[in-house]
Amino acid sequence: MIPPSWQHASAGDCASLPSAPAACGRSSTIRSRMKMSAPASASSPRCWPEVPIFAPVFSERISTAEPMRTSDKDEATIDHGPVSIEGHGTYSHRLHSRVRSYDVDRQSIVHNAVYLYWLEAARIEYFRDIGVPIDRDSFVTKHRFVVLKTSIEYRYAAQFDDPYTVYTRVPFVKNSSFGFEHVIRHENGTILAVASSVLVHLNPATQRPERIP
Repeated sequence: MIPPSWQHASAGDCASLPSAPAACGRSSTIRSRMKMSAPASASSPRCWPEVPIFAPVFSERISTAEPMRTSDKDEATIDHGPVSIEGHGTYSHRLHSRVRSYDVDRQSIVHNAVYLYWLEAARIEYFRDIGVPIDRDSFVTKHRFVVLKTSIEYRYAAQFDDPYTVYTRVPFVKNSSFGFEHVIRHENGTILAVASSVLVHLNPATQRPERIP
């Protein structure tokens, strides 16, 4: 059940997403960083956060990807830069990992609920990469982003040790809410799942929707 204070969280006209920032440089607001990370055309300039280089987990890399870095969770790796998936459009952020033993159920496939954890991990790393502080004081008490709804279409069952990538993009940013779209794909190109979610920025004190800073 959706709490009453969230019922009107999606109100407001959808903000237009620029095709590319006017000039390189880190913006001071979360809202503008999310807009700047929206997929751009191949010919458009794009400024991506600088990240340290680590050895890639997988032998094959997407040629357009920028250097990977190690995530703080489950030894996943992150890389970003516009990548097009046939039939699904362009995605700006990717989280690469493998299916763990605890992800698999008694049917020897990844349990459906585990995909929610994968989406959360992708969102956290997306926030980190656009410069949102990921610590208790900032991420919990100052900028409280909560999931309003999530939709997942399961396409193919993943199994233990399968390498996969969660592709992420932000399709819209409104007054107090914004969306995520994801494609989860096996390293061999098989689409495992397609998902979308809407998050709301809440005021920690009032627990009501508040404009995204």
